[in-house]
Amino acid sequence: MKLAEQEARDMVGEGREPENPVVETESSATVTRLTYKNGYSGWTSSALHLSEHDQDALEEAYELGVQAARRNAQTMFEAGYGKGARDAAVTAYGGRRQ
Repeated sequence: MKLAEQEARDMVGEGREPENPVVETESSATVTRLTYKNGYSGWTSSALHLSEHDQDALEEAYELGVQAARRNAQTMFEAGYGKGARDAAVTAYGGRRQ
């Protein structure tokens, strides 16, 4: 590429990294959740047109699912599930932390 072409491209911002890039994606069969560098999240779908209302509903459902999973994990731990793994690790290492 000639220097003049490169300078012209740089003037219009081609090749520049976006200011708010996607840092994480989570996909299902029909939708993909995108998390951006600034913390914003959005939803896309190749099969569906997602309005802003649809995206808000998906995000709310996602957050409710995360909260339910956390509560379920805490409840199961309090009920004793998973403590056997901890005891096995303590026994394997003679009670020492690694």
